Amino acid sequence: MLMPKLKSLMNRLDKRTRDMLALSIGALGIIYLIWKYISVIGKDLTFKYFWLAGRLWSGGMSPYSPDYQHVGRSLFETFNGQPFYYPPNWWPVSRFIALFDYATATEIWRLINVMAIIGSTFLLRAALRRADINLSTPTLILYTGVVALMQPTIIVLQQGQSTALVYFGLCLTIYATLYSKHFLLGLGMAIMLLKPQIGVPLFFGFFLLKQNYKSVFYTITLTLVMMLPGFISLGFFETLFSYLAGLSEHSQFLTNSAKLSTGFKNIVYLIANRDISSTLATLLSLIGVWGAAIYLQKIVYEKFDGGGAAKLCLYYMAVIFSTLFFAPIHEYDMILVAPVLLLVAVLGTSRQVLLAVPFLLMVRSGNIGDLFGPSSVDEARFYGSVVSTVALMAMIVVFAKISRQED
Repeated sequence: MLMPKLKSLMNRLDKRTRDMLALSIGALGIIYLIWKYISVIGKDLTFKYFWLAGRLWSGGMSPYSPDYQHVGRSLFETFNGQPFYYPPNWWPVSRFIALFDYATATEIWRLINVMAIIGSTFLLRAALRRADINLSTPTLILYTGVVALMQPTIIVLQQGQSTALVYFGLCLTIYATLYSKHFLLGLGMAIMLLKPQIGVPLFFGFFLLKQNYKSVFYTITLTLVMMLPGFISLGFFETLFSYLAGLSEHSQFLTNSAKLSTGFKNIVYLIANRDISSTLATLLSLIGVWGAAIYLQKIVYEKFDGGGAAKLCLYYMAVIFSTLFFAPIHEYDMILVAPVLLLVAVLGTSRQVLLAVPFLLMVRSGNIGDLFGPSSVDEARFYGSVVSTVALMAMIVVFAKISRQED
């Protein structure tokens, strides 16, 4: 019943009206992003840990040694005392930004994030052309504007998180897969592996497909090239064991607890008041990706009459959903769900609109969470995480429904 009503509503709006609405909302979002870029920057930046790692590497030290704590506390009042959780393949990125003083490097990093967000739109547009979906300019502006309006996007920009870079890597990987560009696929994967809890399940999902096997070599080679210089100062085994020891403490800090996480970890906390380790959550995300692949092969594809490129779009939507549901991530990582809004175009405009409805909750999840009257910053983040989790679950339910529903 809902699908015919949506189609009827869409038919009532002529193309000019739809384009004007899309341009207006999109332009508003882009202006909002520019305003936030100019006016807002946080004091407790995650970016400082990337920059600090690069400074240590440039000085012959290692972020996986005690030097990281000593130097970090001496440079930053807001240094959190946590280990450097990121893998050694951050070496080229951290070394580059450490070439500049901290204030300059921060602005360069923020500019890179904005360029990654905007550039990703064009990658998705090119990718969908392979599936015979030609997105209009108003649609692209609308999509970019909606992504810009997302609170996760502003948090990433404000705190200097790495998610915008991973978002670009995801969009590059989707584009490269649809055009069988194996090196670019490997590059996109290498970028996503900068954040392993997201990159590893996505890597697993993409390479479940035989057509992507050739790109495994490029992914591994590029990741090793990025990683090896990071082992020099301490040596291979000491660096590896120090990194793994720090990583094992990931869930022990409140920031990474289930209370302030999204998806499955958050649900377990809400139901059982229990936390699960980040390692277990990452393993569950691998199982989730495998299950999503089986679901599509056995149920969806039998009724879907689209071509190979369109099927790939559906497949990557499922991989994205399963990864974000199970992986140990946060509210600000939800920018990674945005590409499904364009990929779902292979199912038609009305279904695209239907999937966008629960996504709107995620756009301003923090503002919705504030309606519950949080009494502290951490409580506000908790409510925002719950809203993001609910929105993600609703999107998954809608996707499962519309991917099987016949016109």
